[in-house]
Parts: sequence; structure tokens; C-alpha cells
Amino acid sequence: MVIICILHAKLIKMRLKCYLGLFQLMFVLMANAQTLPDTVFITDYIKSDLDSQYTSLSNTNIKLMLPQHYMLITQGPEQIYVHTGTASSIVWQKMDSVAFVSVTSTLNQETFIKQGFTLKEQFDLKTIEGRPAKVFRLSFTVDNVPMTRLIFFTGDIQTTIMLTANYPDVFAELLQNVMIASFSTLRF
Repeated sequence: MVIICILHAKLIKMRLKCYLGLFQLMFVLMANAQTLPDTVFITDYIKSDLDSQYTSLSNTNIKLMLPQHYMLITQGPEQIYVHTGTASSIVWQKMDSVAFVSVTSTLNQETFIKQGFTLKEQFDLKTIEGRPAKVFRLSFTVDNVPMTRLIFFTGDIQTTIMLTANYPDVFAELLQNVMIASFSTLRF
């Protein structure tokens, strides 16, 4: 009887080790699945987070595949897309008769510091239509909450489009690549 109890205890211990090993493996795989490269290449993982249809942004000819579950909020003439679960937002501006290159070439660390932001990163990419684009990733604080702002510029010699996303830093890994992929679908 004692031998059976010892064998049963060893079997339970082996099962627990097996379950713990499987749990650790699943944790590592899920953590690695969350780490995505900052590219315009829209993976199936990111694509599943975007709406399948283009949304027309009000008062412009801009169309965009928004991240899923964003609601349009209108307050007077201002409109903004908001995701209440992540406290994130998307706003847009179209600047006619303003060349894309002239806007982005003047933006630097000093420009953003004067506005209360810290420039964390900037990089060039192309929209899925092949238009040049520039992204600025900024940090700032609101009521002691660290925040991220992504500013995405694209356009041509006659028009500049600026898309801006704001979200708490705690959601940065979840939202950054999805926002960049969404903004890269821009058409005008």
C-alpha cells in the first residue's frame, strides 16, 4: 500500500512537471507572438485586427482600414475615432496646398520638445499604394499616465495627410504595429 502511494505521488509530480512545462512553453510562444516587426507588411496577425472594409474619414476624400472596434465620436465640428477598451484615439487632418516633404522636413526633437513631447523614434515607410510616409513616435504624460502618440504623414506635392493615434503606454505593444498597418492602408 505504501509503495502504491509513493508511485501515485511520483505520477502526480510527473504530471505537474509536464503541465508546468506545457504552460511555460505556451507562455513563451504567446509572448513571442506579440512581438511584431515595425513594417508595412501586414501579417495575418495584424490583418485580423483591422476592419476588412475601408472607412471614409469625414469631410475628406481619405479612406482607411481602421483597427477594429473604433467608434466615431462627434462633438460639434470635431470628429474622432475612439476605442474605449484601450483609451486610444485616432484623429486626422488633410492639408491642401501643403507639400508633404515641406511639413516633415522641418520636424525634429526640438519641435516636439517645445510642444511638450519627447521624440522616441522616427522612420520612413511607404503606404500600401506606394506613397512615401513618415512616422514619428512621441511620448508624453497626461495625469501621471505615460502616453504614446504616433503621427503618420503622407501625401504629395499638393497635399499632406496627417493621422494621429494616442494611447497609454501600457497598450503600446498591442497597438503600435496595428496603428501603423492601419495608417499604411490610407488612400486619397
